[in-house]
Amino acid sequence: MRNSAIAKEKRECVRILHLEDSAADAQLIHILMDDEGLRCDVTVAPNKPRFENALTENQFDLILCDHGIPGYDGFSALRFAREIQPLTPIIMLSGMLDDAQAVESLKGGATDYILKQRLARLVPAIRRALHEAEERDEKKKLEAAFLRAQRMDSIGALAGGIAHDLNNALAPVLMSVELLKNCDDEAVRERFLDVITSSAQRATGMVKQILGFARGHGRSGPVSVSNVVREMAKILRDTFPKSISISVKSGNEGLWQIPGDATELHQVLLNLCVNARDAMPKGGRLSVSAENARLDEAAAADLKTAPGPYVLLSVADTGTGIPPEVLPCIFEPFFTTKMPDKGTGLGLSTVAGIVRQHGGCIDIKTELGHGTEFRIYFRALESTTDDHEISDEEVQLPTGHGELILVIEDEEAVRELTKTTLETYNYRVVTAQDGEQGITRFKEHSREIRVLVTDTDMPYLDGMGAVHAIKQMRPDIPVIIASGSKYDTEQVLRIKREHCFNLGKPFSADQLLLAVGMAIQH
Repeated sequence: MRNSAIAKEKRECVRILHLEDSAADAQLIHILMDDEGLRCDVTVAPNKPRFENALTENQFDLILCDHGIPGYDGFSALRFAREIQPLTPIIMLSGMLDDAQAVESLKGGATDYILKQRLARLVPAIRRALHEAEERDEKKKLEAAFLRAQRMDSIGALAGGIAHDLNNALAPVLMSVELLKNCDDEAVRERFLDVITSSAQRATGMVKQILGFARGHGRSGPVSVSNVVREMAKILRDTFPKSISISVKSGNEGLWQIPGDATELHQVLLNLCVNARDAMPKGGRLSVSAENARLDEAAAADLKTAPGPYVLLSVADTGTGIPPEVLPCIFEPFFTTKMPDKGTGLGLSTVAGIVRQHGGCIDIKTELGHGTEFRIYFRALESTTDDHEISDEEVQLPTGHGELILVIEDEEAVRELTKTTLETYNYRVVTAQDGEQGITRFKEHSREIRVLVTDTDMPYLDGMGAVHAIKQMRPDIPVIIASGSKYDTEQVLRIKREHCFNLGKPFSADQLLLAVGMAIQH
């Protein structure tokens, strides 16, 4: 791995952000790095605004941070850098030895602390920091690949149920469309339209849940456990055999949040529930619950964890139970009692790894012939979320006043329905079927167009390419990005740079109108 890091260093320039108000000190350090053969592309930021703007707009391999910037102390710079680019190594530089300052810097997330009088340490420290960062990056990529593969294994276990449920959701749509062709009764037509709407929403919601879980869209941060449990309940009820009754209890309004990743919490629940399903081949009862739990010293000692607030997730079944001789091995990677084509032996080892990463622990109660209960304790934040959802009646849909909207969309049906919806609500619309045509249309109506609505993935020129070109002509044009695909890192950065609104596909007429209304008011 070290050879790999050195080879990368020789092949590519290391992108460094240097917070330094002294031009002489900055030049001295850059000469030193050059003399040591370190190929660098250095951005010097002499003050707080330049430093924070550079961090927000660009990704760096390393940050050098002077402690003595007037009006901006090193600790503030360190905190900001850790918030914006948490994985980028940071080396603090100081002109004076201060042990307390050095310790505080390292506690705050600095990789190293170097005196300017001892700059001979700098280049070795940079090389060591880059090497360690690459090792962490490779490890995270391997872990992510492993979790993605294991998620797909879990999805494969549900494939039959997913196909069955999607067919059930789409069948009423096809049947209602045929019946609508020969129906003149307005009340009956309304009922058919309601069936089509609810069925399409059901199918859309299920596809989003499955794809989000399979791809791993979760974000790190406070996770609403009650939301995750409710979402998982939908998947279970849609895909598990009807011979298994499913009971879900997470209605506690005061349920705490946990710090972590919602997708990984989904993965824990799904793995445990799939195992429970397999333990009940003839049917049974599956119970999933979530509640707050505060462990005192004695309870924490029994569970071999620290005392404090936890969210307790319980997954219980009435299946075959786990034999005593098997129980000590169930969390070992690749250990399984299933047939080779029925399981990989990675499910429970994945569960154990995710629980450990979230500062939790697992307690198991099982009895042969009477079922198993997994009790998962996740370290909790003593805060809750307001899960209130705004209903359609609470939203006043905006109406246009003849504003001209440019819609760029390569899918004809989506393009025409978007146009019709906007025109119905008193907007004027001009359309284009790809990015190049969109730029041409914008040039034709550049003074009149109030909002640009564009897809991302299109032939000839993608949506973000068109947005960039159009913003060169009118930087203030509000832009709504509508896409059904997951954004990669580069797309996310481009969307942020262009200050775009995001509208995920498939979207309803209400969501489109609200987005356009917000963009016009922006």
